[in-house]
Amino acid sequence: METAKNLQSILSPTEIKAYEILLDAGPSYLNELVSTSQMKRSTLADALKTLSEKNLVEIEQKTRPLYKPLSPDHLEVLVRQEQEKVNFLAETMGDYLALLKNKFNLHAYKPKVKFYEGAEGIKEIHRQILSEKQEILAYVLVDKKTDKPLEEFWGWYYKQRKKHSIKVRSISLDNEEGKSYQSRDKEELRITRLIPQAKFPLTIEKNICANKVAFLSLKPAEMLGVIVESKAIADSERSMFELAWEASAKYNTPA
Repeated sequence: METAKNLQSILSPTEIKAYEILLDAGPSYLNELVSTSQMKRSTLADALKTLSEKNLVEIEQKTRPLYKPLSPDHLEVLVRQEQEKVNFLAETMGDYLALLKNKFNLHAYKPKVKFYEGAEGIKEIHRQILSEKQEILAYVLVDKKTDKPLEEFWGWYYKQRKKHSIKVRSISLDNEEGKSYQSRDKEELRITRLIPQAKFPLTIEKNICANKVAFLSLKPAEMLGVIVESKAIADSERSMFELAWEASAKYNTPA
């Protein structure tokens, strides 16, 4: 019954069943109740004992225990006691709840940082950025010597970007290699703006995508990278990129 289910905050399903059996049977010995209830003897005995502690059953001790049902009116007392517990919990848990929330927020919003080394590490960074399948904002250093260990990877990388229609806006240096890079924009699903090195002396690459910011150093002596995963940091880096993108318009030299 739905009403019986509503009592489960103060009585267990076993207690409810045992109490109803005793109400139907009236004062009874345990053996009598077991034979009519189809409940295990130990289970029924335990339920009747806890019901006696809740003043819903009286156990009269004679040569053997006689179980007598008491008035259901005491359920109202149990409900009031339960409500008082809930009210007390609500009143006292405020400070503790605030402490728990602070702990959760500290963990939930703590930036995640991963370090990568070598050519394979650089490849994995780009795979992680591609996995977001969103627009990539990039500061790019184009150098044939440093790119040589990644030549085969770039072919796969561009295919994946095209496959998932991942667009890129990039800022690079206005030199021969930068212009060559820009000339491939259309086929590589990209818009590149070039800036004179004197105005924008890039020394590392950076990718900003979703909540991730990747910092990459491609120098042979220190080929390494870091991905910082943080919405706050990514949003800040994205804002700075947009400022640089806006300022780069006057230097833009489309191929």
